Amino acid sequence: MAEKNECHNSFKRIILITGSTDGIGRQTALELAVRNKENFVIVHGRNIEKCEATIDYIMREGKLPDKSNLDFVVGDFSDLKEVSDLATDVQKRFPLLNVLLCNAGVLLPKRAESRNGLELTFQINHLAHFLIINRLLALLKQNQPSRVIIVSSSLHSWHKIDWKDVMAEREYEKYLQFSRTKLMNHLTSFALHRLLVRQGCQFRVTSNVVDVGNMEPRGRR
Repeated sequence: MAEKNECHNSFKRIILITGSTDGIGRQTALELAVRNKENFVIVHGRNIEKCEATIDYIMREGKLPDKSNLDFVVGDFSDLKEVSDLATDVQKRFPLLNVLLCNAGVLLPKRAESRNGLELTFQINHLAHFLIINRLLALLKQNQPSRVIIVSSSLHSWHKIDWKDVMAEREYEKYLQFSRTKLMNHLTSFALHRLLVRQGCQFRVTSNVVDVGNMEPRGRR
């Protein structure tokens, strides 16, 4: 473990990208790993097979000679215990982490519940990221300058949040719930920024949210 941590010292940015085994997340991982040799990219997926396939894809498409600036972590966001375990794994294996890119997301045609009994879109798009940000924030502060980037969508402005029905038990429509969870992403980013301001470290640890238009996430992350 010491040798691996020491190896990470040669990189300027240690970047964890959630939901990076397909879609925007995978392309982002590819670009960050290939275009800048100072980046160490941590792919995240819900199983080992998807993560290993993504590492192979990045090496093949990016014509990388080896995977010295690539690794992966596994955790299914439909289970908050796995999200918490993922954060612990990151803390142990990547103590120099300084970029957290929250990209994982779903757009589900029918209402479903997570293993925790919560509405699945709400848990994967918002709650899992809220948890992982809180678990890794101390590490990011330790490795400043660092940043938290939440990937949202222009659809965040379509609907207001119904705080009496965040589980969408009374009404579920995929774009309605997706829009509300993306608005939650914005509110989380803004709240984190205000917290960092109060703590006097808003310039050393930045909180940002970025909209990627109206592109739909591809399946479960």
